[in-house]
Order: sequence, then structure tokens, then C-alpha cells
Amino acid sequence: MFIVRKGLVRIFRVVDGEEFTLATLGPGEFFGEMALLEDLPRNASARTESPCLLIEIDEPTFEVMLVENAGIALRMMRKLSARIREL
Repeated sequence: MFIVRKGLVRIFRVVDGEEFTLATLGPGEFFGEMALLEDLPRNASARTESPCLLIEIDEPTFEVMLVENAGIALRMMRKLSARIREL
């Protein structure tokens, strides 16, 4: 999982050779959490759209963050819910 500290990251899927943008993420936003939550391969790709500073969160760190800080888990659930609603 990655947290965007600086810059823009475009999340996209390739369908029949054509790229479709799903989201453009900026500072404070995150991506890659589904792979950690479901232990499945990613279903989208990410590309930086400007110089970026990203924080990488591995699975053990992610689990500790969620267990020790319910506020983080709540903010993530709200963001995931909003993403589902947008799709």
C-alpha cells in the first residue's frame, strides 16, 4: 500500500489495450490497500503524473496500524465506501 505525501498518482485499468483512468490521487490519499486486505493481485495500475513522494506500507505494518488505531481504519473504510459509490 502507498500513501501519497507529495505529487499526483493516476490509477488506471487497461481494457482491450485502452487505458481508463479510475482516479487521480493527491497528498493524503492512498492506494494499494485492496491487495493487503484481500491478499489478491492488483486490479488496477498506478502511474505518477508529477514528481511524487510516496510512503510504502507493508502488510505487517498495515495490520499494526489498523489494530492500534481505530481512527485510521474508520477513515479508510469511509474512503473505500466513497470510491465504491463513485464507481
